[in-house]
Amino acid sequence: MLPSIEPCICRTFSGGDLSGRVEFAPFLICTRDLSNFRAQGWHPDFVGRTFDISSGSVLAEDVSKDYWVDTADEAPLGSIFGHKSRSDIPDGRWDLELAEDRVWIVMSKSDTELYTAARNRANNRPESQYLMNGLYLPALIAVLNEVDRNIEEYSEYRWFASFDHRLQAVECTPLGAPNANRWIDAQLILDMPFTKIPIIAEAEVEGV
Repeated sequence: MLPSIEPCICRTFSGGDLSGRVEFAPFLICTRDLSNFRAQGWHPDFVGRTFDISSGSVLAEDVSKDYWVDTADEAPLGSIFGHKSRSDIPDGRWDLELAEDRVWIVMSKSDTELYTAARNRANNRPESQYLMNGLYLPALIAVLNEVDRNIEEYSEYRWFASFDHRLQAVECTPLGAPNANRWIDAQLILDMPFTKIPIIAEAEVEGV
């Protein structure tokens, strides 16, 4: 609570005071008992009337607002995408859920287990680029296109700053811009993953 007798309040927070998801809930609360209270400029319906107001009474309320206070603009993509299963997703298909805190890649229960096992085996190995190209690249393209179409809806999401920051870093069109080539931008964001796919087979023709 911020006590004040001024019509406007400006509060500065020190580094570390706020972290993660922060909700500001604007309430104007009476801090002492008021007898026969009246004020100029009220609605005509209240002209000439007085009120007895008890300490702690809510005098006014505004719309709450959420903010993310962290280093989201520098967060790696691995911390932006999450994985979970959903019963209505058939095997062999994946879907996306754009939540406020994370972009969820949603699979069936069995596919989630297969993906987790494959990711664990490919961790820190060249084979991880198959997952990067086969899953994260199309998912990233889909997210970028969706945000471009509905930028006002997603601009306050936690991961929005990470995407926008990364697009700037690789000198791509910012989010919300028309006619962006997101299939190219996604490859640049992921540092050209196609070029990192390991060779799994080499054709050999005898006698040539």
